[in-house]
Amino acid sequence: WVDDDGEHLFHEEADEQDRKIIRRVYAQVVMKSGGCFVDTMRSDDIEKVRQSSKNKDSGPWVDWWEEMAFKTVFRHLSKRLPFSREVSPILDRDN
Repeated sequence: WVDDDGEHLFHEEADEQDRKIIRRVYAQVVMKSGGCFVDTMRSDDIEKVRQSSKNKDSGPWVDWWEEMAFKTVFRHLSKRLPFSREVSPILDRDN
């Protein structure tokens, strides 16, 4: 939710039987200045990103789906973050 203090995220850990079911993946960035940015994506939205990948059926999408899902959400969130000149070339190189 968003209020006068910025974006917030409420997370409730799943019980034992639902632990392997991933419904949403989220990323949260708290800035030194106190600002907070949050982004969430549903599993089916992450699957849309995976389907557009050249290596959707091999490599990290198969071996480390959770890590790729987190990377997807973080990259989505990073488009809204204020970056310094030092960080931008690193992200461009990764692209």
